[in-house]
Amino acid sequence: MDTYEALFIIDSSIAAKDWAKVTNYVSGVVGKYKGEVLAMSRWGERKLCYSIGPHKRGTYALMYFKLPRPAVSRLRHDLQLAEMIVRFIVLRFEGEAKELPPPEGF
Repeated sequence: MDTYEALFIIDSSIAAKDWAKVTNYVSGVVGKYKGEVLAMSRWGERKLCYSIGPHKRGTYALMYFKLPRPAVSRLRHDLQLAEMIVRFIVLRFEGEAKELPPPEGF
């Protein structure tokens, strides 16, 4: 299994109401493909540089997880279908996974 990191922009209205719902959904999708969440950090809500559909604000979150390489494309597909996730990026991670604080000035 490879280690991956994912950065999410999550619908702020859903994240503010029920953060546990967001983490449970994302962890469930990773678990569905025999993966393991290593760490997840909520970075907070920010104004987006440009509107994405009806969204002008988003809650950012960073997650590290392990997943078999063939399952990554199916995971991306499931995340694209989730209404709570506005945007995301998944990258293979070479370093040591740990929970990180938000970047300076965030």
